[in-house]
Amino acid sequence: MVSRLKGYLLYIVVSLVGLLMLGNIYLIYLNNQVISSNKEQQEAAERIKLNTLDVIRSLHLLDLAIRSYTFVKGDHFLNAADIAIRDNTLAISRLEDPLKSQDFPMAEFYRLKDSVNSYISVARQMLDLISKGRQKEFVDILSTDPGYSVWQQHQAFSALVSDFEDGISSSAKARYEAALNNSYVLQILLFLIAIPTLGYTAYYTSRNLSVSEQLRKSEEEKAKILSDQNRLLEKTVFERTHEILAQNEEMTAYNEQLLLQQREIELQRNSLSKQNESLMEAKRIIEEQNLLIQQKNNELGIEVARQTRDLKQTNLELIEQNTRLEQFGFIISHNLRAPMARLVGLSAILGFSSDPREMSEIVSLMVKSTQDLDQVIKDLTLIIGIQKMDTKVL
Repeated sequence: MVSRLKGYLLYIVVSLVGLLMLGNIYLIYLNNQVISSNKEQQEAAERIKLNTLDVIRSLHLLDLAIRSYTFVKGDHFLNAADIAIRDNTLAISRLEDPLKSQDFPMAEFYRLKDSVNSYISVARQMLDLISKGRQKEFVDILSTDPGYSVWQQHQAFSALVSDFEDGISSSAKARYEAALNNSYVLQILLFLIAIPTLGYTAYYTSRNLSVSEQLRKSEEEKAKILSDQNRLLEKTVFERTHEILAQNEEMTAYNEQLLLQQREIELQRNSLSKQNESLMEAKRIIEEQNLLIQQKNNELGIEVARQTRDLKQTNLELIEQNTRLEQFGFIISHNLRAPMARLVGLSAILGFSSDPREMSEIVSLMVKSTQDLDQVIKDLTLIIGIQKMDTKVL
């Protein structure tokens, strides 16, 4: 009864270990889902930040087009203003739905949107005044600097968006770390339960092997006793046979009876031999099962360590890729803007300049600005190449 209860206890513990393994697999699956969700949220946050910057960039382009059209009344500056207005409208529309989906306080967004639309209306009015030659009215509007308040409001909105998106990224990261900690706790619990189970299994198996060894020795002793008895019996039979042959025919029946007893003893010995073979086969099966259990445990430990290592490596690669994207966006937004602004301004001045010497100096400055822009592009290309090399090395 006690042995049966111990066997049931072993099955219960092994079943519990199996359930914990399934839970661990499910938790790893959840961790992968959290990682994917975290990546998507971080990418959405970065897109929202870039779209926020696109709003002010398009307004800068609109302002630059208005000022350029003031000096050189060319249709291409009007086209640039239309493009800036279109880009601003697209940037605003790309911000609205993502911010709503994140439960962002939309009142700030709508205030910024109204201010931007108001500024665009003023910009259209200024362009119309310039095209009609009403310079004084244009200067009056320009002197009020209508874009400055929009710029200030955008700065406040951009800071609010950055803080909000950083909070979303931090929350996603916290959920991922919590899921990872749960995985660690489950693995520790699995370890604490699996080790005693394996120890008990080893003890139980060792005891079974000891019992099998005792049975084997007992069978050998029995076989030796039977062999001694057989030899003694054969000697006795031989002696009795000679005696019976010397006696009368009545002893013949007694001799046949002894022969029957000898055959029964041989049958018993064969039966004992078969039982011994069955015990040896059972011992071999037990040894094979123990080896299989040991192999499964080793494979489980290797798989758990590999998956933990892969999760850590994936997290490090995601952090590094996000850092590179931020640096690259910063380089594009700052390094390309200055040469392009100089080229646009110089081209505008060149259009209404009539002094050959002054035009030559302006062309020289435009060439230098073009060379600066070319150098910036080369530097960006070099940075991209280095980042690709680093990515391949990783």
